[in-house]
Amino acid sequence: MTDEVKQPKLLGYCTALYDRFLTEHTVEEVDGEELQVWRGKITVTARNVGIPDGVYKRVMDQLHNLYCIEQIERGYRGNYPTTVVLLRPPTAEVWEDEVADRGLTRRDGAAILSRRLSDLERRLGTLDIVKALGELQQQIDDLKSKVK
Repeated sequence: MTDEVKQPKLLGYCTALYDRFLTEHTVEEVDGEELQVWRGKITVTARNVGIPDGVYKRVMDQLHNLYCIEQIERGYRGNYPTTVVLLRPPTAEVWEDEVADRGLTRRDGAAILSRRLSDLERRLGTLDIVKALGELQQQIDDLKSKVK
């Protein structure tokens, strides 16, 4: 099977999944910019739009590579949904332009980077990395002196 046959099928899956995201999204404001945000279970949603099991990751990767979405939070089994920002629909023109002009670097928007930084700060909480590393180094030095 050639790439010409595979690409339209993958594009169809990308379009179907993105359209579902679009119908279920909410609008959220981050740093003064309104973003279209979808939250849910990717595997369930992909299955509901007719994407075969095992293909959804490839579809998500392609949507990301085409700069159509940015996944900012990965879901976990149970009660933690995946969070995706919708950037642009995966049209045939987008597909052709990105495949033809694929660069080596990604183009993350300021709002996406800001959200990532906020998530990182939230996860780190009040952890003082410099202080923690200093304390670990002191413990290592103490152990070394005890061993000698």
